[in-house]
Amino acid sequence: MRPLGATGLTVSAVAAGGGPLGGMPDLFGYDTPEDQAIGIVRDIIASPIRVIDTANGYSDGKSEERIGAALREAGTPDGLLVATKVDAKDGDYSGRRVADSIAESRLRLGMDHLPLVYLHDPEFHPDAGFAEPGGAIEALVRLLTPDNRRLLAIIRDRRPQSVAALAEMSGRAQPNLTRTLAKLEAAGLVSRTRDPQDERQLRIDLTEKGRALRQQALNVPPTVVAKLGMSLGELEELHGGLTALNDAARRAGVKPLPAPAKDSI
Repeated sequence: MRPLGATGLTVSAVAAGGGPLGGMPDLFGYDTPEDQAIGIVRDIIASPIRVIDTANGYSDGKSEERIGAALREAGTPDGLLVATKVDAKDGDYSGRRVADSIAESRLRLGMDHLPLVYLHDPEFHPDAGFAEPGGAIEALVRLLTPDNRRLLAIIRDRRPQSVAALAEMSGRAQPNLTRTLAKLEAAGLVSRTRDPQDERQLRIDLTEKGRALRQQALNVPPTVVAKLGMSLGELEELHGGLTALNDAARRAGVKPLPAPAKDSI
């Protein structure tokens, strides 16, 4: 096992590619029946390989579906990393498409949290405007987990002077927190610098990118997304509108809209 760059993730030296699992005979020269694909994933889970790589667009989602089926049967063991990729759809590689692609992947894989997601084949979409406001990169960064969004808020508002102080403020174990900070630093959201007064301490702050980060996407469970029949991008827009309405109501002294009951859907 070895670290994966500055992400804070630990991976095996060998990863299992999920492309053939969906059956791509035109590319690989053979088909993979569903039962065989699920059996292969079960064998991977039982092996020393700790990484399975797939993508939203592999066989129109069949690769993710079959991996998800195997994970539901065998369970997801500690240390197994399932990585997936965002794919364009009908030439659309917008920020909205990124949110929808991730929601689709979560549903197929049966995973509320995707530990590693990246953009697939961006070189084939030179005019997609990946780095523009509201584009694919910004959308991907917005889809942080709620715990990490809270962590950024603590860093912004309480300005902890050390990792130990941040661990106490956030209630998170320091080793886990250190790995998370490495991921956020790799994403360009936080910086860690040595305290000039005490070289043993790391000072933590938000980067300019971190400070400018917009309101994060809702952490809507995939099953709820499916029931609503709305895309994650549409839900994010709705959430932004309701948040703005509540803020305006507070400023006007009007009671904000109540949150819906948890069992209302």
